[in-house]
Amino acid sequence: MTNDTLTPVTEAEGTMTLEKATKTRHQLNLPIMHFVTVDDWFEKIGEKSFCMWLKLLTMVDRKNGKDTVKYSQQLLAKKLGVSRPTLIKLLKPLYEYGFINYIEYVQDGNAFQNVIVFESPLNDDANLLKPLVKVRDWEKRTEDKFDFTKKGGRPKKQDAIEVVEADLPKGMQDLPKEEPKEEPKPVKKAKEVAFNENVNPLVVTDFEYWKAKMIENKVDLNVVIKWVNKNVDTIPYTQMCFVLKQLATYSEDIHKTGAFISTTMKLVPTVYHPITAPVEPVTEEPAFQPQVKLYNFLEEKGDKPAFNNDDLPF
Repeated sequence: MTNDTLTPVTEAEGTMTLEKATKTRHQLNLPIMHFVTVDDWFEKIGEKSFCMWLKLLTMVDRKNGKDTVKYSQQLLAKKLGVSRPTLIKLLKPLYEYGFINYIEYVQDGNAFQNVIVFESPLNDDANLLKPLVKVRDWEKRTEDKFDFTKKGGRPKKQDAIEVVEADLPKGMQDLPKEEPKEEPKPVKKAKEVAFNENVNPLVVTDFEYWKAKMIENKVDLNVVIKWVNKNVDTIPYTQMCFVLKQLATYSEDIHKTGAFISTTMKLVPTVYHPITAPVEPVTEEPAFQPQVKLYNFLEEKGDKPAFNNDDLPF
């Protein structure tokens, strides 16, 4: 990357050779983005891959003029703070839409697989204003199949090269296919904890009454039973029965049973009648019988009782 300032570098026989001065890192800038970036690019390559492209632009080694990121996949992933599978997943759409290209870089006799990063899709600034077009498939990639520095972008069909995966340089081959995972074994249902012997029988019967409803509400029954056993001597059984009812009749799933119980205890009423408590029989009071003779004053003399209660036992 260079600027427009011309700097003299040599002078011989009255002639002067000029070349562009190199920009320092803080003078460099990222490509200017337009609305199409959000409207189209994010939908096609994803925001994470887009950000990966910007990060790669800041990592380019511009000394050789090839805009190359000189890192192996493993080191590049470490530099970017992601795993190697995540790196490959994010590079895939960048490769398919022409933001990057793969090359084999040779240094000191050693070959490295590096990434060429373009400052615009297909290395054409005009594409910064256009929707993205997919030009190749990640699965069919090879470092010399496309050359975006040439016009035309996509090669003709007759120029396409048949590539065997094993012939690709190490690091550019597809990851080994994962073996199909076995079906997970069914999780055994946790054995239900039992109530202590000193728990009030009404708590147990109320628990059984509300049990099905509590299961529907995703209540952890073992947590409920352990709570009852732990607090059997400190919390009245009627309050425990009230909590059981709230667990069963709450309108939403209960994901944290212990927290729900703690909150419900703050709202427990002073008086609560357990749902399974036996109904005491109502004893009827004997009909009132007057002990004083009542006279019928409608009679002529008024000395005849309205009814005779001489035979009553009281």
